[in-house]
Amino acid sequence: MSKYHGVAGTPPPPESPSRRPPFQGDSGSTGEGQVAKKTKKIAALTSRSQFIRDSLKANPSATAGEVARAWKAGGGNDEIKPSLYFNVKQRMATVRRPRRGPNDPPRPAPVKKKPAEVFQEIARALDFLIVRAVRAGADDLERALRAARRTASRS
Repeated sequence: MSKYHGVAGTPPPPESPSRRPPFQGDSGSTGEGQVAKKTKKIAALTSRSQFIRDSLKANPSATAGEVARAWKAGGGNDEIKPSLYFNVKQRMATVRRPRRGPNDPPRPAPVKKKPAEVFQEIARALDFLIVRAVRAGADDLERALRAARRTASRS
């Protein structure tokens, strides 16, 4: 199938024998309007994720159900699940932080901890590791951690 079917000078793709005929309602019409025909061309050329991105760019307030219905109406073979819709939407929303300009206020300096506070945090972490070493039965490790704990508490 030509990737560029529908472009001037390229032949249309052959009809696939596995495709079902379009649904015809009680009135005999297929219910496909101009929008559905355009969507059908898009669905044949794009992946589900790209279809969701394009739909959200065109209509940022489109819901997962609306996008899934448009995909089906456009001839999509499989369905668009809400999880895929929300994953694509989340990835689209991830934006890089803007760069700081010359007129932006300066960033606050990081708060430096006093050495005594740092040693207390290390001692607490060593206490936790000592308990784990005792439970695991690692006597050599326990002795080494207790020696490190004594050093941290003296500083």
